[in-house]
Amino acid sequence: SSLAMESFSRFELFSESDRIIKAIEENASHVSIDVSADEVVNILETPHQKIHTVAVNLRPVPGDPRSLVYFLHQDIKILEDLFASGLMEALSPKQEVVWADITDEESVEISIVDKIDKVLKSFYKPTKNEAKTDDKTNDDELISSLFAPRQEFDFTECVWEVLKIVQSYQELIKCLGLIMKGLEDGKGVCFWLHENNRSYLANIIRQSYQGKITAPKFGSTLPIQVLIEIGIEKLGQDFAQFFLSHRFATREKLEKYMSPDDVIDDDVIRLQNKLVGLKKLHHITELASHCSSNLMLPMEKINKVVRSALSSYTTEDFDSSKLFSFNVSLGDVKGLLECSTPSLWRV
Repeated sequence: SSLAMESFSRFELFSESDRIIKAIEENASHVSIDVSADEVVNILETPHQKIHTVAVNLRPVPGDPRSLVYFLHQDIKILEDLFASGLMEALSPKQEVVWADITDEESVEISIVDKIDKVLKSFYKPTKNEAKTDDKTNDDELISSLFAPRQEFDFTECVWEVLKIVQSYQELIKCLGLIMKGLEDGKGVCFWLHENNRSYLANIIRQSYQGKITAPKFGSTLPIQVLIEIGIEKLGQDFAQFFLSHRFATREKLEKYMSPDDVIDDDVIRLQNKLVGLKKLHHITELASHCSSNLMLPMEKINKVVRSALSSYTTEDFDSSKLFSFNVSLGDVKGLLECSTPSLWRV
């Protein structure tokens, strides 16, 4: 006679090549599925009809180049670098301060100042967007379905898209001076803004609606703070669209991440705390990405996973290696289990 026992199996969702990548890459994400079953008779057996618990362990490490939302991490990394080097170096700008490496060939050919001038002119005389050639790959379509890019950027977001690759403190001041000149000339009414854009630059633009303004003196850390603010504002709008359009969260829930402590007087600390909140939102976005692309979970299940993560992460410190664990039904991952073998099996 045979003895039936309870078994535990773990399935690692990585191919052999993925394991090699995982071993050499610090920022590699990880997904595994734990399965518990009753009345197992044979070694390595995991009878589907006897499975009573299926748990997913997901470590979506931000910065994994294979992630569908890696492009958002790149903006966060720029903001982190601005905090780490830009603010400190700007405190003593007695010589040319350079902190960004340009890899975009187009950026080399066209100066940042010229690009800002182009942004200004585009708002002075708005034109219809030209039809773009549809050259999307399957991966592009998957990204769009998961995190559809916003179609319209307000003025400060357009400025961020240019200035995020600014090469030096001095070049940044020149660009901000060009914007201030436009405001002093009464052209601020052309710079439309999102209603909830409360960045320093947005506030100056709104003041210009009432008449002429006195441009601030851009010295010390102010230019870097202005740049960081509009970057945080841009990412905040991106995450708001993602979470609200998929009904993953209410705006009130998101405010706990995007404006955790606006009452703090120290602007630098306030911005740092906002960035931490955005990093948490990005981490949860990575979680949703893996649930969709790797686990292929139904949207209803992804919604529950994301909502649970949003509820708990507000009171936790940001942890890039955080492990998210949650139960799913066998039907949710049956296809994945059928084409995998357990890396761990025990009774």
